Amino acid sequence: METGNPHHHPDFVRNHVTGIFFENKVDYTTWFGSEKSMIHGIQMLPLSPALQLTRTKHFCRQEWDDILQHEELSRDDKWTSIVFTGNLAIHDPDRAYEEIRQMHATDAMDDGLTKAWAMYWSAVQAAPARASWMPMDGGEDRACRGSSERDNSQDNFVLVMGVASQDECKQHCEATTECVGIEHNKILERCEVWTRLGGIQASHRSPGYSCLRYVSFMLPGEVA
Repeated sequence: METGNPHHHPDFVRNHVTGIFFENKVDYTTWFGSEKSMIHGIQMLPLSPALQLTRTKHFCRQEWDDILQHEELSRDDKWTSIVFTGNLAIHDPDRAYEEIRQMHATDAMDDGLTKAWAMYWSAVQAAPARASWMPMDGGEDRACRGSSERDNSQDNFVLVMGVASQDECKQHCEATTECVGIEHNKILERCEVWTRLGGIQASHRSPGYSCLRYVSFMLPGEVA
């Protein structure tokens, strides 16, 4: 849960995870221990590329700043290897790489994690990414949509008013980690910064609007 999440009690939102979450019980703990590295670490498994579908850089930074950085994360603790890989590597990969490099290759690694994978994972997070603006269905006189032309959920974007130019709207997007594109209306000075997990997949004809996708890519020879 990110700061400001309206769907859970504030006492749990400030922790960013619930811990135990049953039908009739929510408890900030686990059945095997109450250390915060355990409560948060178990949410990071499995440590695979799919993890970033649910754990964004923005969320991981909040979780680290509010909770995890205040914990005593010993390099001899196997749960530390999970926290460094599943959190720190996503928002501060250089530091995570160095921390994991200094950990013992077997004694300090979680049973389902190798030091080689943890270091590789941290290294590729820091790979230079590039992005390009791509018009959606021509771009002009198009309003952005989610999974289909009918999907215009307000959860898909962050609305910013008073944005006179498309370039300024692009700047708002580029300053937002999760941005996948923009919708802009010059007359209304209306800018939608799209953050939908699946990206902009459709558009709707709407005079005066423009829809652009913000697409990340790697150059040949770069590690993704």
